[in-house]
Amino acid sequence: MGYYHFTVDKSGEIEVLGGTPLLDDDAAIAFGKQVIRDLKHDAKECAGWAMLITEGARTVAAIPFERDASRRTGSAFTGKGYEISR
Repeated sequence: MGYYHFTVDKSGEIEVLGGTPLLDDDAAIAFGKQVIRDLKHDAKECAGWAMLITEGARTVAAIPFERDASRRTGSAFTGKGYEISR
């Protein structure tokens, strides 16, 4: 069990969503994907947005909103052009 933090980069505007204890990385990524679906439903425009999931200082995933969000990522959260990797 870890404590995971969720942050959204809205094309340069950073929004800290908060954190929650979850079983593991897979549970955190699944939770993040659900949050992305909810935010995409409510947002007029989400191009260029990405969600960063961290546990402490470790980056668990950086998920671009444009993607299907079905792949696990491990890229640095440094701005636009998130690189999908694992």
